[in-house]
Amino acid sequence: MNPWNFSERKAAMRLTLQELRQQGRLQPAALARIEQLYAERRDFAAERLAGLAIWAGTGSAETLATVYEHLGGLLRALHTLSSAVTLADTLAAWTEVAASREAFLRLCGFVQSPFYDRLRQVHTHLRPELPPTVVERGREVRRIVEGLAGHRPLLARNGEPPRAVVASAPDMLHVIDAAAVQAAESLLMVGRQLWQIRLWEEWKIVAPSHEAFLAEWLGIGTALGARLSAVWESFADLDPQRRPLRRLELLITLAAGSCLDTTPPPRKEVRHAARAESDPA
Repeated sequence: MNPWNFSERKAAMRLTLQELRQQGRLQPAALARIEQLYAERRDFAAERLAGLAIWAGTGSAETLATVYEHLGGLLRALHTLSSAVTLADTLAAWTEVAASREAFLRLCGFVQSPFYDRLRQVHTHLRPELPPTVVERGREVRRIVEGLAGHRPLLARNGEPPRAVVASAPDMLHVIDAAAVQAAESLLMVGRQLWQIRLWEEWKIVAPSHEAFLAEWLGIGTALGARLSAVWESFADLDPQRRPLRRLELLITLAAGSCLDTTPPPRKEVRHAARAESDPA
C-alpha cells in the first residue's frame, strides 16, 4: 500500500477494520461511525478515528500516513511566523510594547537577535506551495531547522515580500505569538510521530533500517530525526508558560544540536536548557 494515496489508504484501513470486526476486537458502533464520517466526506476525521480503532485493536497504528501532514503543518507554521515577524519589523510594531528592538526581544523571553534575524529569512526560503512528496518535505524541514540554528545559510528562493494581511501593530504582535505557538506544537508533533514510528518499528514497511528511513525515505536525516524524537520525549521539561517565540527558539536549538553532534539530547540537557534563562515577569 502507498500511504500517500488516499484511495489505497482508505481501502487498506477498511480491510483492517473489517478484519478486527470479524475477530470481535472492534465494536459495530465504531465501524458504523467511521463509515458515516467517510460518507459525509469528513475523511481526516474518519482516518483519525480509524487509526485509534486499529491501535486499540492491534496495539499499533500507522503513523507513516500522518507524518507527511505534520511536516507540511510545520512548514506552513514557520512560513506564517516568518512573514509576521518580517512585517512587524518593517512596521516597527515592537514600538507598541517596547522602547527598542532589543527591549522587544527581551520581552519575548530573551530571544537571541541572530535567531530573530534568521527567522525573518524563512519566508523567502520557502516556496508558496508545500513540497509534494514526503522526502522533499523532510529535506525542507531539515534545511529550515538547521538554518534557524545557524548551522547552514538560508538561501532565498522567493523574493516577494509577505502580504500585509494584518493592519494594526498590536494585531501583528498577536499573530507572532500565535504563529510561534503553532510552530512549536508542530515541531513537537513531528517528534512525536518519529518516536512512534521508531517504537512500533513502522519504518520496516518502507526501509531496510531506521537510519535509512530517516535519511533516505523521510529526508530529515538521522541526527535531526533522533533529536526531534528525543526532544518530544522530554518536552514536559520545557515550561509551556515560556514566551512563545523563546520556547520555539529553545526547541529549534535542542533539535538542531551542534554541527558536530549527531546524538540525541539527553533529558538532563533539555532540563538544563529549559532553566538556563528565566522569563521576564
